[in-house]
Amino acid sequence: MIVENDAFADVLFWQSGKYGRTYIGMSSLENGKCGRIFDCKEILKAWLETEEKGRYNLWGIVEIEGMTWLAKVYQYNDFYYGSLISLDEMEHQLKKACAYSGLAVSFSELNPGGMEQGKQTGTQPDGQPGEYPGRPSGKRLVVEKESKMGNFRMQVSVPFSQGYTNLSALQILCMGFVFLYILLIPVLIYLIHRMVLNPLARVSGAMERLKGGEQDYRLSVQPHESEEFTAIGETFNGMADRISELKIANYEKELERQRIELKNLQLQIRPHFLMNMFNLLYSFAQIENYQNIQKLALYLSEYFRYIFQSGKELQPFSLEINLIQKYMEIAEMRYPGCVEAVYEVDPEAMETFVPPLLIHNFVENIFKHIVGYDKKIHLRIEVYTDGEETTFMIADDGPGMSREMAEGINRGIFRKKEDDRVHVGIENSYRRMKYFYGERGSLTVVSEPGEGTCFTIVIPAKSRAKEEITNDDTERGIQ
Repeated sequence: MIVENDAFADVLFWQSGKYGRTYIGMSSLENGKCGRIFDCKEILKAWLETEEKGRYNLWGIVEIEGMTWLAKVYQYNDFYYGSLISLDEMEHQLKKACAYSGLAVSFSELNPGGMEQGKQTGTQPDGQPGEYPGRPSGKRLVVEKESKMGNFRMQVSVPFSQGYTNLSALQILCMGFVFLYILLIPVLIYLIHRMVLNPLARVSGAMERLKGGEQDYRLSVQPHESEEFTAIGETFNGMADRISELKIANYEKELERQRIELKNLQLQIRPHFLMNMFNLLYSFAQIENYQNIQKLALYLSEYFRYIFQSGKELQPFSLEINLIQKYMEIAEMRYPGCVEAVYEVDPEAMETFVPPLLIHNFVENIFKHIVGYDKKIHLRIEVYTDGEETTFMIADDGPGMSREMAEGINRGIFRKKEDDRVHVGIENSYRRMKYFYGERGSLTVVSEPGEGTCFTIVIPAKSRAKEEITNDDTERGIQ
């Protein structure tokens, strides 16, 4: 709406009390009702003579001869000058430029604190002058504004029905879209949760479960999910399958490596033992002791039958203690009167499964170090069980070993001497024990030079089949 008015005020005036003169200048007004007041300038002069004009140092509403004006008066000593703006003319211009037939305009004064006073003026929608009671009755669209330069408020209102009648199609469409968007907000939130947030939560939860060890968990395909999340689910399932395949392949590869290592350990024991036996056999042949050669041949036959029997990797200890006793008989043939053996074996410990030659190697190791020893060696083999663990003690009062070497064996470190391993049989027994029993098997040694040596081996006592022990303990070693 554009209201054109070339004049910046409808009435300009000044009055000098010293000289008793008054000047009034007027602009042409379109409202015919305004003309009669300017035909009677004496009425305006009379108003200027009153003291009321002094309170209009800010723009304020004043009524003169039934007409409504905005007045502002400046004072310098007894000289007054100012201007008047016709509110009736302003209302006339607004209605002329506005397309709303029900337009209502009102003006009201404000007190110094900004609160509206009782004095209000304006016209009803039918254009009749008189007191205007604020907002007209009925539903109306109201716009009001307080003046920043005066002590009054202007209010313009139109009937609610007319307010939307003249809106352009674009404005109505925009408003419709706004209301539609507000109504769709809950639907959009629901769709975002269903199509984005919930699938993301499912993927995140699946990753946490996979990370927590649920290797068989897979994402199920949801029919309402988008193609992107369906592709993410398929990719996740493919990744989980690949991880499982790699883990199984890794497990099998490690299991095969350990089995090969076990075979190598067993092959290392056999040449070591055979070398000693063939040396002994050669010695008996030199002195033509055929009876001892026969005993030794029978012992070797039983020895190989024991370690190769049915390809078993674990055997009851009862078989091994029998082989140890026969080995002591062969040793007595070679070193008569040099070794005396005592056995204290708990009958319940006889059913403990052990790797072949686990204890035999420790007994055999004693004779490797008694050559040249000038006193008789006493060997004590003690075996007992508490139902959970079985303990093997192999003690002798021979030459013993250094404290450093004993501490190394207790830590699983087997020193080398001139590129040949010392205690190769003991090292192989230790490694095979760890292969089958892991941390549940232990080896400790107590020894002092000249005081003898005591080996202590502790392994689980439960008698289980070879396949159970091999599979369970091998898997524990890999993990």
